[in-house]
Amino acid sequence: MRENATGAPGLGWAVDHHVHSVHSWDGSDPVDAYCRRALELGLGGIVFTDHVELDPDGKGYRMYRYDAARAAVEAARQEYPGLHLGLGVEVTYLRSLEGEIREFLRGKEFDVVMGSLHQVGGVDCSDPRARAALEESGVDSRNLLDAYSDELRAAVESGLFDVLGHIDVFLRLGADMWRQMEAEVEGRMGEVLDLAVRAGVAIEVNTSGFRHGVGHPHPGVPTLTAYRHRGGSLVTLGSDAHRAAQLAWEFPAVAGMLRELGFGQVYFFRARRPAPLPLPGTGGGPGACPPP
Repeated sequence: MRENATGAPGLGWAVDHHVHSVHSWDGSDPVDAYCRRALELGLGGIVFTDHVELDPDGKGYRMYRYDAARAAVEAARQEYPGLHLGLGVEVTYLRSLEGEIREFLRGKEFDVVMGSLHQVGGVDCSDPRARAALEESGVDSRNLLDAYSDELRAAVESGLFDVLGHIDVFLRLGADMWRQMEAEVEGRMGEVLDLAVRAGVAIEVNTSGFRHGVGHPHPGVPTLTAYRHRGGSLVTLGSDAHRAAQLAWEFPAVAGMLRELGFGQVYFFRARRPAPLPLPGTGGGPGACPPP
């Protein structure tokens, strides 16, 4: 796997809106290392969205420590005043966890709360290695897609989240698995998009798909086109980095793709409110990250 070599010049407009530090159970680098990498890339900012896992059967169960994560970001704001540094979380969603999620969020101050699906029906849809176990268990892919989309719709309707993360992450299980189901995938994603547009919930464009063999961000062009056709415009841009070398992964290429699809800007969240970041080359100037 090559390291990201595409992020250097011209990224002052961009905020990487999905980043995992050592405050995630699976993150490997501290906040400081990400900030130093951001300066190397000329990146405008970072929103740290460390994992919150409240499923007893999930990885990293209740390992997130809010006070420690907040202290690290606040210290970095003092050390790196030229960067916009936000504190967020990526919360693994299941309908059965809504009560625990609401309790976790109570009294805490975040810039963004992202809801993501990972494990559905005992299958980790975000991990390509789960394909073998899926085939062994005989789980029908259509049933898996139905269960996944049902949970995504419930995530939107819960009112818990500002952003839906990597909404088609199940594609990591293998393109061949879904090739005969393109119409069903399009239909299920369309139902989610309809709800998201009505609810004002943002859709993340997650560039980790390039690192995980999908060949495009999550979601890809068909879903993003469908979102635009539904009047959707509220998109965030995140690398889903789990180490500093992955920061702003393929951002220039994905920014170009978004421009071609008619998106003039992406968004970042501050105090759980969206703010626009004009994409370079869209007529709104080069774009500039707002003051920290």
